[in-house]
Amino acid sequence: MSLYESRLSQRIRRQRRVFRERTVDGLIKAFNREYPDTPATLEDITRAVGEAPNWEMAFMFLQSYLDIRLDEIATYDAAEVAVEAKLDQAIVRRVLEELSLQSGALMGADPEHFFMSNPIWAAPVMQVGDIFYCVCRKAFPAIPTM
Repeated sequence: MSLYESRLSQRIRRQRRVFRERTVDGLIKAFNREYPDTPATLEDITRAVGEAPNWEMAFMFLQSYLDIRLDEIATYDAAEVAVEAKLDQAIVRRVLEELSLQSGALMGADPEHFFMSNPIWAAPVMQVGDIFYCVCRKAFPAIPTM
């Protein structure tokens, strides 16, 4: 199983443990148990929706919190990819850098041209410091580690 697949499976398992709860209070407690670094309270949800939330409102609010974290599934550092691929970290890093756009690389580009000359075709990874974000997972069908 690839890093991406294992992270996606872990995300789904965690969400199941949260969203199987059938009360608003249960949802919030389960969410905070699974995601202690992103705490949510009934007051947060009430403030966001403007009224005492029912289960569906709480579900949507918590799901939006989780959507913010989607990038975690496809964010890697060279060390973890190297371990998974059983390759030298320096080589993995060079390959990832060659496949990457640097942060800010598109600042001067015309966004209207992105559709026909999609920058992801040339560089399907974005690099920010030592972190690599795989923008288009499908660009690596043969690489089991990403």
